[in-house]
Amino acid sequence: MQVLVLGAGVIGLTTAIHLRRQGHEVALWAKAISPGTTSDVAAAFWYPYAAYPADAVARWAKQSYGVFAELSETAETGIVATSINKYFKGPVEEPAWREAVIDYEEFKPRDRTDYLSAFRFSTWIIDMTRYMPYLKQVWKDLGGRVAFQPVVRFDDVPAQYKLIVNCTGFGARELTGDMDLIAARGRVVRMKKFNSQPQGILLDAGHELFGMIVPRADDIVLGGTYEENQEDCSIDEKANKAIIARCAQLWPALGGKNRKVLGSACGLRPVRSVVRLELERISQERSIIHNYGHGGAGVTLSWGCAGDVAALVEQVQLDRPGLN
Repeated sequence: MQVLVLGAGVIGLTTAIHLRRQGHEVALWAKAISPGTTSDVAAAFWYPYAAYPADAVARWAKQSYGVFAELSETAETGIVATSINKYFKGPVEEPAWREAVIDYEEFKPRDRTDYLSAFRFSTWIIDMTRYMPYLKQVWKDLGGRVAFQPVVRFDDVPAQYKLIVNCTGFGARELTGDMDLIAARGRVVRMKKFNSQPQGILLDAGHELFGMIVPRADDIVLGGTYEENQEDCSIDEKANKAIIARCAQLWPALGGKNRKVLGSACGLRPVRSVVRLELERISQERSIIHNYGHGGAGVTLSWGCAGDVAALVEQVQLDRPGLN
Protein backbone atom coordinates (compact mmCIF):
# COMPACT_ATOMS: atom_id res chain seq x y z
CA MET A 1 0.00 0.00 0.00
CA GLN A 2 1.26 3.47 -0.86
CA VAL A 3 1.05 5.71 2.19
CA LEU A 4 1.48 9.47 1.99
CA VAL A 5 2.57 11.22 5.19
CA LEU A 6 1.92 14.96 5.28
CA GLY A 7 4.20 16.99 7.55
CA ALA A 8 7.93 16.64 8.25
CA GLY A 9 8.19 17.88 11.82
CA VAL A 10 9.08 15.41 14.54
CA ILE A 11 5.63 13.75 14.36
CA GLY A 12 5.69 13.34 10.58
CA LEU A 13 9.29 12.16 10.35
CA THR A 14 8.89 9.68 13.20
CA THR A 15 5.65 8.33 11.74
CA ALA A 16 7.17 7.96 8.26
CA ILE A 17 10.23 6.16 9.65
CA HIS A 18 8.13 3.79 11.73
CA LEU A 19 5.84 2.94 8.82
CA ARG A 20 8.78 2.35 6.47
CA ARG A 21 10.37 0.05 9.04
CA GLN A 22 7.07 -1.85 9.15
CA GLY A 23 7.48 -2.53 5.44
CA HIS A 24 5.10 0.06 4.00
CA GLU A 25 5.79 2.11 0.89
CA VAL A 26 5.83 5.67 2.23
CA ALA A 27 6.11 9.13 0.65
CA LEU A 28 6.69 12.23 2.79
CA TRP A 29 5.44 15.67 1.75
CA ALA A 30 5.74 18.90 3.71
CA LYS A 31 5.38 22.67 3.44
CA ALA A 32 8.26 23.15 5.92
CA ILE A 33 11.41 21.05 6.12
CA SER A 34 14.01 20.90 8.90
CA PRO A 35 15.64 23.16 10.02
CA GLY A 36 12.58 25.28 9.23
CA THR A 37 9.94 23.39 11.25
CA THR A 38 8.42 24.22 14.63
CA SER A 39 10.05 21.05 15.97
CA ASP A 40 13.50 22.47 15.27
CA VAL A 41 13.12 25.31 17.78
CA ALA A 42 11.69 23.23 20.61
CA ALA A 43 13.56 23.06 23.91
CA ALA A 44 12.74 19.40 23.83
CA PHE A 45 12.79 16.96 26.70
CA TRP A 46 10.55 14.06 27.67
CA TYR A 47 7.70 15.67 29.55
CA PRO A 48 3.97 15.29 28.77
CA TYR A 49 2.72 18.89 28.58
CA ALA A 50 -0.50 20.47 27.29
CA ALA A 51 -1.65 17.25 25.64
CA TYR A 52 -4.84 15.30 26.26
CA PRO A 53 -6.49 12.89 27.14
CA ALA A 54 -4.42 11.95 30.16
CA ASP A 55 -4.65 8.16 29.86
CA ALA A 56 -3.69 8.00 26.19
CA VAL A 57 -0.96 10.61 26.66
CA ALA A 58 0.56 8.56 29.50
CA ARG A 59 0.60 5.45 27.31
CA TRP A 60 2.12 7.18 24.29
CA ALA A 61 4.67 8.97 26.47
CA LYS A 62 5.76 5.75 28.18
CA GLN A 63 6.33 4.08 24.82
CA SER A 64 8.42 7.02 23.60
CA TYR A 65 10.40 7.03 26.85
CA GLY A 66 11.59 3.50 26.09
CA VAL A 67 12.59 4.40 22.53
CA PHE A 68 14.58 7.43 23.74
CA ALA A 69 16.42 5.17 26.18
CA GLU A 70 17.53 3.03 23.24
CA LEU A 71 18.36 5.99 21.00
CA SER A 72 20.45 7.64 23.73
CA GLU A 73 23.09 4.98 23.10
CA THR A 74 23.78 6.66 19.74
CA ALA A 75 25.58 9.99 20.24
CA GLU A 76 24.33 11.46 16.95
CA THR A 77 20.76 11.55 18.27
CA GLY A 78 21.54 14.32 20.77
CA ILE A 79 19.57 12.43 23.43
CA VAL A 80 21.05 12.41 26.93
CA ALA A 81 19.76 11.22 30.28
CA THR A 82 19.07 13.85 32.92
CA SER A 83 16.69 14.65 35.76
CA ILE A 84 13.93 17.21 36.04
CA ASN A 85 12.85 19.12 39.13
CA LYS A 86 9.49 20.86 38.95
CA TYR A 87 8.69 23.44 41.64
CA PHE A 88 5.30 24.57 42.94
CA LYS A 89 4.22 27.63 44.92
CA GLY A 90 1.59 25.43 46.60
CA PRO A 91 1.08 21.68 47.03
CA VAL A 92 2.44 19.30 44.41
CA GLU A 93 0.12 18.64 41.49
CA GLU A 94 0.69 14.94 40.90
CA PRO A 95 0.93 14.26 37.14
CA ALA A 96 -1.49 11.86 35.47
CA TRP A 97 1.48 10.17 33.77
CA ARG A 98 3.30 9.39 37.03
CA GLU A 99 3.31 5.64 36.33
CA ALA A 100 5.16 6.23 33.05
CA VAL A 101 8.39 6.81 34.99
CA ILE A 102 9.93 4.58 37.64
CA ASP A 103 11.66 7.08 39.92
CA TYR A 104 9.07 9.80 40.53
CA GLU A 105 9.67 11.46 43.91
CA GLU A 106 8.10 14.38 45.75
CA PHE A 107 10.28 16.58 47.98
CA LYS A 108 10.44 19.90 49.79
CA PRO A 109 12.76 22.37 47.99
CA ARG A 110 14.87 23.63 50.88
CA ASP A 111 17.29 25.53 48.62
CA ARG A 112 14.53 27.55 46.90
CA THR A 113 12.50 29.39 49.47
CA ASP A 114 10.07 30.81 46.88
CA TYR A 115 8.61 27.33 46.37
CA LEU A 116 6.62 25.17 48.76
CA SER A 117 6.86 21.75 47.11
CA ALA A 118 8.39 19.90 44.17
CA PHE A 119 8.77 16.59 42.38
CA ARG A 120 11.64 15.04 40.41
CA PHE A 121 12.22 12.12 38.08
CA SER A 122 14.67 10.91 35.43
CA THR A 123 14.05 12.05 31.87
CA TRP A 124 15.70 12.68 28.51
CA ILE A 125 16.89 15.87 26.88
CA ILE A 126 16.37 15.67 23.13
CA ASP A 127 18.58 18.32 21.52
CA MET A 128 16.59 19.12 18.39
CA THR A 129 19.59 20.70 16.65
CA ARG A 130 20.96 17.15 16.53
CA TYR A 131 17.85 14.98 16.71
CA MET A 132 16.07 16.41 13.67
CA PRO A 133 19.13 15.94 11.40
CA TYR A 134 19.42 12.42 12.83
CA LEU A 135 15.80 11.61 11.92
CA LYS A 136 16.29 13.05 8.43
CA GLN A 137 19.36 10.85 7.97
CA VAL A 138 17.50 7.75 9.18
CA TRP A 139 14.70 8.52 6.72
CA LYS A 140 17.24 8.96 3.93
CA ASP A 141 19.00 5.70 4.84
CA LEU A 142 15.62 3.95 4.56
CA GLY A 143 15.38 5.21 1.00
CA GLY A 144 13.04 8.10 1.75
CA ARG A 145 13.12 11.73 0.77
CA VAL A 146 11.20 14.78 1.97
CA ALA A 147 9.39 16.54 -0.86
CA PHE A 148 8.50 20.21 -0.51
CA GLN A 149 4.88 19.78 -1.50
CA PRO A 150 2.33 21.89 0.40
CA VAL A 151 -1.21 20.47 0.39
CA VAL A 152 -4.14 22.86 0.69
CA ARG A 153 -6.91 20.27 0.19
CA PHE A 154 -6.87 16.49 0.48
CA ASP A 155 -8.65 16.37 -2.89
CA ASP A 156 -5.49 17.78 -4.48
CA VAL A 157 -3.51 14.66 -3.53
CA PRO A 158 -3.06 12.28 -6.49
CA ALA A 159 -5.40 9.29 -6.52
CA GLN A 160 -2.49 6.85 -6.23
CA TYR A 161 -2.28 7.72 -2.52
CA LYS A 162 -5.27 5.91 -1.12
CA LEU A 163 -4.08 6.28 2.47
CA ILE A 164 -2.95 9.67 3.82
CA VAL A 165 -1.45 10.23 7.28
CA ASN A 166 -2.05 13.80 8.39
CA CYS A 167 0.85 14.98 10.61
CA THR A 168 0.58 18.67 9.77
CA GLY A 169 0.55 20.04 13.32
CA PHE A 170 -1.03 23.46 13.59
CA GLY A 171 -1.41 23.45 9.82
CA ALA A 172 -4.17 20.87 10.26
CA ARG A 173 -6.54 23.63 11.34
CA GLU A 174 -6.63 25.04 7.83
CA LEU A 175 -6.30 21.69 6.06
CA THR A 176 -9.15 20.00 7.94
CA GLY A 177 -11.19 22.99 9.15
CA ASP A 178 -10.68 21.77 12.73
CA MET A 179 -11.49 24.76 14.92
CA ASP A 180 -10.84 22.70 18.06
CA LEU A 181 -7.16 23.14 17.20
CA ILE A 182 -5.58 26.32 18.55
CA ALA A 183 -2.10 27.78 18.67
CA ALA A 184 -0.27 28.23 21.96
CA ARG A 185 2.78 30.41 21.38
CA GLY A 186 6.01 29.40 23.04
CA ARG A 187 9.16 31.49 23.35
CA VAL A 188 12.66 30.37 24.35
CA VAL A 189 16.03 32.06 24.74
CA ARG A 190 19.33 30.37 23.93
CA MET A 191 22.28 31.26 26.13
CA LYS A 192 25.97 30.41 26.04
CA LYS A 193 26.97 27.52 28.31
CA PHE A 194 28.06 28.34 31.84
CA ASN A 195 31.15 26.77 33.40
CA SER A 196 28.86 25.20 35.97
CA GLN A 197 25.39 24.47 34.63
CA PRO A 198 22.46 22.96 36.52
CA GLN A 199 22.70 19.19 36.96
CA GLY A 200 19.31 18.72 35.32
CA ILE A 201 16.24 20.50 34.00
CA LEU A 202 14.61 23.05 36.29
CA LEU A 203 10.97 23.96 35.80
CA ASP A 204 8.39 25.90 37.76
CA ALA A 205 4.65 25.36 37.80
CA GLY A 206 3.59 28.58 36.11
CA HIS A 207 1.08 28.18 33.29
CA GLU A 208 1.09 31.08 30.84
CA LEU A 209 4.47 32.45 31.94
CA PHE A 210 6.94 30.08 33.56
CA GLY A 211 10.61 29.42 34.21
CA MET A 212 12.37 26.57 32.41
CA ILE A 213 16.09 25.81 32.24
CA VAL A 214 17.32 23.10 29.87
CA PRO A 215 21.13 22.58 29.88
CA ARG A 216 22.28 21.08 26.57
CA ALA A 217 25.66 20.05 25.21
CA ASP A 218 26.30 23.24 23.24
CA ASP A 219 24.10 25.82 24.98
CA ILE A 220 21.46 26.35 27.62
CA VAL A 221 17.82 26.94 26.69
CA LEU A 222 15.54 29.12 28.80
CA GLY A 223 11.77 29.34 28.64
CA GLY A 224 9.10 29.96 28.49
CA THR A 225 5.63 31.05 27.58
CA TYR A 226 2.34 29.31 26.89
CA GLU A 227 0.10 31.89 25.19
CA GLU A 228 -3.08 30.52 23.68
CA ASN A 229 -4.45 32.07 20.48
CA GLN A 230 -1.29 34.14 20.00
CA GLU A 231 0.22 33.52 16.56
CA ASP A 232 2.70 36.39 16.15
CA CYS A 233 6.17 34.84 16.34
CA SER A 234 8.20 38.01 15.79
CA ILE A 235 11.11 38.74 18.12
CA ASP A 236 10.05 40.30 21.43
CA GLU A 237 13.04 41.48 23.47
CA LYS A 238 10.83 42.44 26.41
CA ALA A 239 9.44 38.89 26.56
CA ASN A 240 12.95 37.46 26.29
CA LYS A 241 14.19 39.55 29.22
CA ALA A 242 11.20 38.44 31.26
CA ILE A 243 12.07 34.80 30.53
CA ILE A 244 15.62 35.32 31.78
CA ALA A 245 14.32 37.04 34.92
CA ARG A 246 11.92 34.18 35.70
CA CYS A 247 14.66 31.62 35.16
CA ALA A 248 16.98 33.55 37.47
CA GLN A 249 14.53 32.76 40.27
CA LEU A 250 15.21 29.09 39.63
CA TRP A 251 18.95 29.49 39.14
CA PRO A 252 20.42 32.79 40.44
CA ALA A 253 23.59 32.49 38.32
CA LEU A 254 21.51 33.69 35.38
CA GLY A 255 21.29 37.09 37.00
CA GLY A 256 25.05 37.60 36.74
CA LYS A 257 26.94 39.72 34.23
CA ASN A 258 28.71 36.83 32.51
CA ARG A 259 25.64 35.57 30.70
CA LYS A 260 25.67 35.75 26.90
CA VAL A 261 22.45 35.45 24.91
CA LEU A 262 22.96 33.56 21.64
CA GLY A 263 19.48 34.07 20.25
CA SER A 264 15.81 33.37 20.72
CA ALA A 265 13.09 31.38 19.01
CA CYS A 266 9.34 31.17 18.91
CA GLY A 267 6.96 28.43 17.81
CA LEU A 268 3.27 27.57 17.86
CA ARG A 269 2.19 24.51 19.82
CA PRO A 270 -0.76 22.71 18.17
CA VAL A 271 -3.15 22.38 21.14
CA ARG A 272 -6.43 20.50 21.01
CA SER A 273 -8.99 19.27 23.55
CA VAL A 274 -7.63 15.79 22.74
CA VAL A 275 -4.86 14.62 20.44
CA ARG A 276 -6.52 13.65 17.17
CA LEU A 277 -5.25 10.19 16.36
CA GLU A 278 -7.99 8.46 14.44
CA LEU A 279 -8.99 6.91 11.13
CA GLU A 280 -11.34 8.81 8.84
CA ARG A 281 -12.76 7.00 5.83
CA ILE A 282 -13.59 9.76 3.38
CA SER A 283 -14.57 7.61 0.41
CA GLN A 284 -14.51 4.06 -0.94
CA GLU A 285 -11.11 4.81 -2.41
CA ARG A 286 -9.40 6.85 0.29
CA SER A 287 -8.82 6.95 4.05
CA ILE A 288 -7.01 9.48 6.24
CA ILE A 289 -5.29 8.80 9.53
CA HIS A 290 -5.04 11.99 11.55
CA ASN A 291 -2.09 12.40 13.92
CA TYR A 292 -1.99 15.97 15.21
CA GLY A 293 -2.85 18.18 18.17
CA HIS A 294 0.02 17.07 20.45
CA GLY A 295 0.23 20.41 22.28
CA GLY A 296 3.58 20.88 23.99
CA ALA A 297 4.43 17.18 23.87
CA GLY A 298 5.09 16.37 20.23
CA VAL A 299 8.53 14.92 20.86
CA THR A 300 7.37 13.17 24.03
CA LEU A 301 4.49 11.41 22.27
CA SER A 302 6.09 10.91 18.86
CA TRP A 303 7.05 7.23 18.95
CA GLY A 304 3.99 6.10 20.88
CA CYS A 305 1.68 7.84 18.42
CA ALA A 306 3.61 6.44 15.46
CA GLY A 307 2.92 2.96 16.81
CA ASP A 308 -0.81 3.65 16.94
CA VAL A 309 -0.73 5.02 13.38
CA ALA A 310 0.94 1.80 12.22
CA ALA A 311 -1.82 -0.22 13.88
CA LEU A 312 -4.45 1.83 12.04
CA VAL A 313 -2.64 1.28 8.74
CA GLU A 314 -2.79 -2.46 9.36
CA GLN A 315 -6.50 -2.13 10.16
CA VAL A 316 -7.13 -0.39 6.84
CA GLN A 317 -5.29 -3.14 5.00
CA LEU A 318 -7.33 -5.85 6.69
CA ASP A 319 -10.69 -4.09 6.36
CA ARG A 320 -10.25 -2.73 2.86
CA PRO A 321 -7.82 -4.88 0.87
CA GLY A 322 -8.90 -2.98 -2.24
CA LEU A 323 -6.77 -0.04 -1.06
CA ASN A 324 -3.59 -2.05 -1.56
